[in-house]
Amino acid sequence: MKNVRSNLSSPPKHPMPDTLATGQLLERRNWTLGQLEKAKKQIKNIESLNKFPGLCIYVTGSYARLEAGKHSDIDLFFLHKGSSKKNKCSKLHEFELFSDIIKFGNDMGLGSFSNDGEYLKIQHIDNIIEGLGGPEDDYHNHFTARMLLLLESQPLFNKRIYESVLEKIIEAYFRDYPDHSSDFRPIFLINDILRFWKTLCLNYEHKRNRPNKDPAKKIQQQVKNFKLGYSRMVTCFGTVVALCAQPEPVNQKDVLIILKDTPLDRLFGALNASECLQTLRSQVSDEFAWFLEKTALSTPEIESLFGDKDKKKEMFTRRDAFSGLLFQVLQEVTRENKYMRYLVI
Repeated sequence: MKNVRSNLSSPPKHPMPDTLATGQLLERRNWTLGQLEKAKKQIKNIESLNKFPGLCIYVTGSYARLEAGKHSDIDLFFLHKGSSKKNKCSKLHEFELFSDIIKFGNDMGLGSFSNDGEYLKIQHIDNIIEGLGGPEDDYHNHFTARMLLLLESQPLFNKRIYESVLEKIIEAYFRDYPDHSSDFRPIFLINDILRFWKTLCLNYEHKRNRPNKDPAKKIQQQVKNFKLGYSRMVTCFGTVVALCAQPEPVNQKDVLIILKDTPLDRLFGALNASECLQTLRSQVSDEFAWFLEKTALSTPEIESLFGDKDKKKEMFTRRDAFSGLLFQVLQEVTRENKYMRYLVI
């Protein structure tokens, strides 16, 4: 299979199939990019940010994937480039900052903060790296913050610091590179991505272990599960496919270039590089375009689909078929370079 390396131009970076390039994706990308540009200009006016030198803010979720719509929630993460021991933040200053951030989000019409502001917390780069793979990695959301930074993020404030912490985190996955510079594979990073995907799935199952008797809440959980099977699956496995498609040895610069693409761009970058993947490329494009069309609906409209037994069955049937398509892509991409062994064992 022929491999190509992506570039650092503005998204979209890879030629998209017509079903995506001329439809919902292009419309959403243009809208999201416009929202992000307005947000970047306005967030600089928040005076309380001056009390946090060394802080960067990045957006994750649909805004970072450039797939947001007017009904999308926003996810913001706050990461400090310094040490948590040497740069302890005043609680009062944090309260002031997050109060200003909430007002900023409301004024910008960016939607509500996910999970009732769960991620409105300042993380430090030393904790993000030192906890890598440890038992407390996600106790303080370090794991989630790290993986979303790597897999689906866009800088909103202090891009220079954002890029420096991104490079520092990638460097942590390359600790064995000096001894394997001629044939290095980013297995450590790939394993962490797979761990993240399985954590998302386990978190969903944990919620199912506590059955909700409220029909409306149950439908909301089903909608989240449906979206997980498209957007977050592409986030994780689009990245795994792109990493596996890289010619050896893979270096930090290669990974940085890949991660500066959106998840969908990473996936189609690998699909576009091989003639034998064109049929799968078209099928993946059609199904993801259908997903974008459905999720463009308002919350009541999409929930009404899951309230209808037959329509709900169709939605989950197509989601399962989409995961099958991604598995076929992964099988094809790993056929020659034997990466599948590392993904399984």
